[in-house]
Amino acid sequence: MLSDTIIAFCNALRDPLALTDTLGRVAMINPAFRDLLVLGPEENEPRQLFQLMPAHRRRDQETQLQACLRGEHIVSATSELETRDGRRVPVRLTLSLFHQNPDADPLVVWSFKHNMDVNPPPLDHLNLILEDEIHSKEKILDHTVSALEVEISERREVEKELHMSRRQLRMLSQKTLELLESDRQMIAKELHDSIGASLAAIKFSLEGWLEMYGEQLPSNEIPFDRIITHIMETIKETKRISANLRPTTLDDLGLIATAQWFCRNLAGLYQGIHITPRFDVSEADIPETMKIVVYRVLQEALSNAAKHGQARNINVSLMLVDGCLELTVDDDGCGFDREYVMKDEDNLSGFGINSMRERVEICDGRFDLRTRIGEGTRIRASLPVGSGSAAYRP
Repeated sequence: MLSDTIIAFCNALRDPLALTDTLGRVAMINPAFRDLLVLGPEENEPRQLFQLMPAHRRRDQETQLQACLRGEHIVSATSELETRDGRRVPVRLTLSLFHQNPDADPLVVWSFKHNMDVNPPPLDHLNLILEDEIHSKEKILDHTVSALEVEISERREVEKELHMSRRQLRMLSQKTLELLESDRQMIAKELHDSIGASLAAIKFSLEGWLEMYGEQLPSNEIPFDRIITHIMETIKETKRISANLRPTTLDDLGLIATAQWFCRNLAGLYQGIHITPRFDVSEADIPETMKIVVYRVLQEALSNAAKHGQARNINVSLMLVDGCLELTVDDDGCGFDREYVMKDEDNLSGFGINSMRERVEICDGRFDLRTRIGEGTRIRASLPVGSGSAAYRP
């Protein structure tokens, strides 16, 4: 006996289906099979499934049934069924075994696909159809290839224009930095040579005049001592501004001496900060065009660590690594939230970082910033020193 679940499942299938025992005796057929055979709902189903097949097909179906019982897979085998009104319906037959009860013999599931051409057309006709399909697919493929070639060509043009735009933007940025450094150099020179020299001359003149006539002046007259002190402070401030704009030692003594001076000067300005510089590179290894870039990055990174990072120890290193000049500034300060500082809404917080990054990237270099709140900050700038590297001249 078939369970209600199995009967309901078979009756719900769209494809014609029959269940038989191992001898081909019908256990049930579903409504789709009845429709295919033109059997009314009240008509009894056939007792033997082979009775529904033409005589010349029965031996083949019996052979396939035996093969199925041996465990072979019978899929889409060619067959025919005879309907109640005498028509022959071409079908494709699939056989499989169904074990409803482990202690009983299995049932055989006969699944049919109708509206199939049992007698296939001649091979020549199939070849013609296949050739037409291949020709049609070739046309589609040729059209697709042509479209892809056009798209690739257009994309190459766009990439070429983008490359040119980037190159022009880089050249413009180089020129802008050249002008900026040139202005810095000129202003620093004017402060040092002109204003600084004039203030020094005024100071020396007052000191000489005071030495010559100081004893003849009443004590309550003009306080020349304080005036001279103010002039000396002004001279120091002028020198500091000039050095920040562009230290003369960079042109006179080179980058390494200037970097060492800046580290000492910064450690003197901020009490409690210990800066450890390590320069494993000679001055001759540093291209002239790179010196101002390295110095500006070093200047900004150390100033940030001292002013904002609350660092106590700062390690500075400059070395050659794989054909690149690599500057690293590593501090043990408070660190910061990089995403917050660099977000678009804050136009000023990340200005110094963006300035360092732009200087490095204009020279085809790589800029890396790693920081986390409470874990310090590490800035690394890597600049190519080959002959083909891009750099700007100060």
